[in-house]
Amino acid sequence: MLMQRVNTALILVALVVVAIFYLPLIVFSLLVSLVVAIAVWEFSGFFWGKNYKKKMSFLVVFLMIVLLTQFFPAQPTLIVSGMWWLVAPYFLWRYTTDKHNCFVTTAWQWFVGIMIFVPCVVGLIELQ
Repeated sequence: MLMQRVNTALILVALVVVAIFYLPLIVFSLLVSLVVAIAVWEFSGFFWGKNYKKKMSFLVVFLMIVLLTQFFPAQPTLIVSGMWWLVAPYFLWRYTTDKHNCFVTTAWQWFVGIMIFVPCVVGLIELQ
């Protein structure tokens, strides 16, 4: 079982390296966007479960934001993301100490999802 997972990981790593170095930018961008869109769909299930209307609206907004970020420099997005990751542990600490869950509101859920996945796409595209 473990050997099968290791072999799968090695094949996927090889495919990712080939994609980074040999695919044209537009194809690579679409591939990265597709893979991260699948991750967004799975992530949205944590917040909204089987509510497909909310999940689909979040996915569409995510894809529109990713499309818009392609027309602007990547550095501001990555800087804002870095600042978010510096502040995010505070919210996790606060949740574990006093059980104040600020992530129950839809606005926070959208904010967290956007702050995780949009910089992910932008950063991966910048790699190429």
